[in-house]
Amino acid sequence: RRCVQETAVSVIKELCNLLLNKLQYDPTKIELVVAPGFLHLPLVRAILADYIEVSSQDVSQYGNGEYTGEISAKLLKQHKSKWVCLGHSERRDKFGEKDEMIAQKMEQVMTQGLSAIVFVGEKVEEKDENKSDEVIHKQLTAIKDKVVNWDRIAIAYEPIWTYNTGRNISPDQVQDSMEIIKKWLKTNVSPDVAAKTRLLYAGSINCLLYTSPSPRDQRGSRMPSSA
Repeated sequence: RRCVQETAVSVIKELCNLLLNKLQYDPTKIELVVAPGFLHLPLVRAILADYIEVSSQDVSQYGNGEYTGEISAKLLKQHKSKWVCLGHSERRDKFGEKDEMIAQKMEQVMTQGLSAIVFVGEKVEEKDENKSDEVIHKQLTAIKDKVVNWDRIAIAYEPIWTYNTGRNISPDQVQDSMEIIKKWLKTNVSPDVAAKTRLLYAGSINCLLYTSPSPRDQRGSRMPSSA
């Protein structure tokens, strides 16, 4: 076990020092956020350059208290984790997290002055039933009233319908999904928020679809994702 732990720490140090800290970009124009597992948050934060932010992969819906095994937003703040991931498909699917719980977590994040990457997206059956708009709208509506500052929010579209289905998502489909989010923000929050909120793509891609002059005619296997 010690060997495995030492190997993990060694890999993390190399990744931070030899790759992330050597990336050349303008931090005033690009914000880089890294989301390691809970155990390695302090280590990664200590190694990374100050202009690279750190995010947790999850947070408790409760504050500090008698909640065995939970990691509160206040604790994350104390460990200098400024970002939190909320609503990832694996949390929704494997741990049964509902929109209501994600809203509770958002409230904790906002209370502690942290920022959130909110994951939204539809399953394959929802995609096939043309419910993409409905699903994404519902997920966003759940957290809307808990957000006190949209400058501290990034929204990540996760095409769950491509996971283990053999389907690929095209550039046009990614853009369509972004437009669903933008239109919702414009209608339900404000045009200013819709223009400023950072939208991310949180799925895998088939590189052929993004390099071919005729992307709609290409077919291929979904690349594996990683946390």
